[in-house]
Amino acid sequence: MKAFDFDFYRFPKVEKAKDMTVLFGGSTAKVIPVAELCKSFGFNFKVENASLENLSIKNAKVQFKHAAESLKAEALIVQIGENDIELFKSNPTEFDSLYLDFISYLKSVNSKMRIQLVSICNPTASQTIGDMNRHIKAIASSERCEFFNIESAKLWKPCSTTAAASFLYRVGFDSQLTVKHPLYDTAKALFSYLYSENAIVETHRNAS
Repeated sequence: MKAFDFDFYRFPKVEKAKDMTVLFGGSTAKVIPVAELCKSFGFNFKVENASLENLSIKNAKVQFKHAAESLKAEALIVQIGENDIELFKSNPTEFDSLYLDFISYLKSVNSKMRIQLVSICNPTASQTIGDMNRHIKAIASSERCEFFNIESAKLWKPCSTTAAASFLYRVGFDSQLTVKHPLYDTAKALFSYLYSENAIVETHRNAS
């Protein structure tokens, strides 16, 4: 069964295996069925889910090397922080330093790899998680990475987007076919699964 009953607008064709997008996150990202979603949305490029339940910013480099480095991703969608709330509360400077070190490591692995940082879920409007997400956004800006606010997936209406894109293609606006698959739209499609299925795992309820 398809996760969605509609097709996402067409993405530019990616023929080489090296042009792969990898999703690297914790328990929230791990539940996203990327193969099913790629088929449902009509993606014509490959996405691999290399997420791990115990992922934290402290072990991110080791875990990436073990689970994802061999995939040789052209693009990487990163969601880290859900297991680092206590660290951030006690020492946000250390959290930032570890995150920056991880980004430097990723760039050393592949300096041309596109990187997108994703905020973590905040179903209880926690002040701590809100502050953490602002730090992640600032890190993305300073390191010239893309940033995706997961709340955008909650507010997104894929059916409307699909209809609008289909109309643009019919009238000849096909500029999206001339660029590589946009990470923002890829992340939005993947993380929208969490909200459409009411699958957000409220692991941060005790955070303040």
